[in-house]
Amino acid sequence: MLTIKTYPSNCHSIAEVVTHPAHAWVSAAVHRTTNSLCMRPLLLHYDCVYLAQGGWSETSRSRAPNGLDTTIHRIFAAHVNVEELKKEILSTNGALKDLQNEHSQYKEEYGCQILQLNEALETYEKQLALEKEQTKQLQEQERVHCLANESLQRELIERRIEVERLQTLMNMVKEESQKKTEQQLRIIQEKTASLDCTSFQLESMKDALQKISDELTAKSQCLDHAEKCLTETRNLLAEKDRSLQCVFDELKKLRLYAESKKREVQQIRADNEKMTELQRDTDTLKLLLVEKDNMIVTLRGQIEAITHMIDQQNQKVDVLEMEKSQLLDEVAAKKCQLQDLALKAETKEKRIAELEEICTTSELEKSKLMHSNTRKILSAKKMKKEREEIMAELRETKSDLANLAEDYKILKRKYENQTGDTENTTTILKMQLKAAIAELEHAKTTLNTVEDCDGQAVKIATRMQKKITAKREQIDMLQSRVHLLEEALSNATKDKHVLKVERKKLMQECVHEASERYKLSETLETLKAENNTLKVNVTRTEAALEKTLLQLSECQKVMQHLEQDTMRLRLQHTLELQEFKGPVSDLPGRSVHSDSTDLFHLQKKKLMCISDALKISKEIVEKPLEDVKHLPNSLSPFKKEAMKMRKNSNITLDHISKEQLTLHTAHLADKDSTVKLSYASSPKKQINEQEVKPKSPVHCLLTTAACDMDSNGKFYSPTNDHELVLGMFFLITGFFVRYIGADLLTRSILLVTGSLQYV
Repeated sequence: MLTIKTYPSNCHSIAEVVTHPAHAWVSAAVHRTTNSLCMRPLLLHYDCVYLAQGGWSETSRSRAPNGLDTTIHRIFAAHVNVEELKKEILSTNGALKDLQNEHSQYKEEYGCQILQLNEALETYEKQLALEKEQTKQLQEQERVHCLANESLQRELIERRIEVERLQTLMNMVKEESQKKTEQQLRIIQEKTASLDCTSFQLESMKDALQKISDELTAKSQCLDHAEKCLTETRNLLAEKDRSLQCVFDELKKLRLYAESKKREVQQIRADNEKMTELQRDTDTLKLLLVEKDNMIVTLRGQIEAITHMIDQQNQKVDVLEMEKSQLLDEVAAKKCQLQDLALKAETKEKRIAELEEICTTSELEKSKLMHSNTRKILSAKKMKKEREEIMAELRETKSDLANLAEDYKILKRKYENQTGDTENTTTILKMQLKAAIAELEHAKTTLNTVEDCDGQAVKIATRMQKKITAKREQIDMLQSRVHLLEEALSNATKDKHVLKVERKKLMQECVHEASERYKLSETLETLKAENNTLKVNVTRTEAALEKTLLQLSECQKVMQHLEQDTMRLRLQHTLELQEFKGPVSDLPGRSVHSDSTDLFHLQKKKLMCISDALKISKEIVEKPLEDVKHLPNSLSPFKKEAMKMRKNSNITLDHISKEQLTLHTAHLADKDSTVKLSYASSPKKQINEQEVKPKSPVHCLLTTAACDMDSNGKFYSPTNDHELVLGMFFLITGFFVRYIGADLLTRSILLVTGSLQYV
């Protein structure tokens, strides 16, 4: 009886033939027809069943097609592997397309972001150029102030000591960070060593599998030698060999295609890594953009404050110009009034012109000093704001370093998890390989026992062959998994390399930030030193201002006294001239002439002293602080001259007062009185009448001694060194013009002119 059954199993038509031993040739023919119809490798399962009244003979046992079954099972396993590879290739193609689309989208997005970042960089470069120009200007100003910084060298030494201490602290922090990084590197090296051990074990397992496959091929060769006696099987084997060669060619092609796909996948992974790096770069650039925006906001605030300060200063300058114009108008009016005076007032007009020139120079110097002070104040404010910004940037860098450390820890944990997963998979595969090896050994023992078995051993052998084919399929699957694990290991090594590169970048960034911190600390020290110098200069100028104000108040009082004395002498001289207009004898005329000449010489000497004091004041304006110390030495000759002039003036005044009482009283009458002298019989009566005449109060004031007048119109002592005070006044005015301005000086001049008018 011959029955043929066909059923689908894994897309293959399987023919199951149940035959009698006598029908072996028919089964071979059926096998040929099935091969020709299906055009693909078919798996033939020969289930030999004893008939009810018969059994196998030893000849039929020898004719069993064991070699054919092994070859068919191999072909079927290869075909299954090919289909699985096709499915995997289709899945990888779909994934590759998705990845390519995502890659193109990311490229477009990152291209736009890079263009924006380039534009922002250009703007920031322009801003940096402007800031550099400003820094150059500040450096030029610093060069001007280098002479004043010599007194601050001690403070700089202390600051340097503090800087060295900070540097030691920074070195300690760097050493700690280096130790931490070295520990992390050691951990990574240990993990790499464990991965190397696992890879070595996998290679040993591969060698064992190759040995087993060699043994199986040896067994198949033995079976082929045993089956050479069968001529029918030879033809079948030749046909199967041809089909196998075709299949092997297809397999080679598929392997090449799979390798090309693997290379493409590796390229895609490399592109993905590059994309991740670009994402990180964009994140860093975004952070830099945020920082620069903050810098721009702060700079705008500074610019607004500076504009406000400039407006205030412009208003102040306008007010000062108005005051100046008013003062100039008043000076012009005073000039018009002074032009009507006598020839003796011309000397004072020259003096006023000189004072006006000094005022103009002092005003120019005042404007220069005001501008320089405003610039210094603005620069100090800018330095303070920059210091605050630098401190904020330092805090931000610290926070960024902390975030980077946290990110590094997270990456480390991910890497540890990946390595743990790979270790678990390797252990599972090892267990499966051990089980497969045990089953193969069991199959070997069963094959050895097949030859000694009886009639039912054939069934056991066929079942064992089926199990062996299944186990071979499992071995192929395990080999594919091993390949996948190798790829995973290669990816892990690549990830490790990427982590190393990132670590190097982080180390470089840390070094760069440390250098920036050092530079910022140096700039902070310089700014502090400049701030201290400016504070010291401000305190000095304030002290000098207070001293000059006190001295000016004293000088104003002295000037008032001197003007009163000069006007008193002039009035006295005019009254004396009026008294001596009548018929006067030669002796009193000579005495009056001599007295007037003495007064004229005294006034000349006073004016010479004043001019010398003005010259000294002009010279001392250039170096006020040094010359104020040498004032007593420079004014010593003027003191001597003032003492001599004071003695001469006292002598002349005493002489004039005495002569007014003795000589000039008889000549105060009119021409009629002279006529009376010629006709009078008794001159004593005339003299008594003249003595009885009342005198004017102005005459009484002028005839009194100059040593008895006080500042309030009362009497004062002649011990006051008026000429010395005048010299001091002009020295102080020069100092005041250089360091404060001409406002107070013009006020003092107005006070002097007012006192002159009042007199």
